[in-house]
Amino acid sequence: MIMSSFINFPKRLKPVSWYFAIRCGSSSTLAPGRIYSQRHLFEVKKTQMKANNPEKYALASDFLAHRADRPKDYKPDTSADRSITPSPQEKRLLVLTGMYKRESDIPEFISEVRIAMMKERLNFMVSLCFLVTLVIAFLTTIKTMYRTRTIAVGDS
Repeated sequence: MIMSSFINFPKRLKPVSWYFAIRCGSSSTLAPGRIYSQRHLFEVKKTQMKANNPEKYALASDFLAHRADRPKDYKPDTSADRSITPSPQEKRLLVLTGMYKRESDIPEFISEVRIAMMKERLNFMVSLCFLVTLVIAFLTTIKTMYRTRTIAVGDS
């Protein structure tokens, strides 16, 4: 396969040989002069972040140095997370997951973080239902297995 470019194949087999040369060729080798250390990449990213977004920080120490003159209970004026209007389905799921008692209790705008929490709870509930169903199916199979064994062997 390595020397597929030097072997003379019939025309109908040539696409197959090129396919294997492409599939088996090494794409993980780096081009010369393109080897970067992780530290170098981190420094580049840090510089880009400071140039593009001066209010965002690459390191926690940068952030703490920026707000060293502010009190500890400092909170920004604007909310960090976006608010969205939940759809009727999301409202039902918010009630189902226990985040709110009734649909009428849900405010008009909800934080995206709240929606993400609802989805995490929903994933947990679905996983739990799946595991319970799996255990019930396993126990039912075991019960059926013992019942059919006593029928086949008979009570002795």
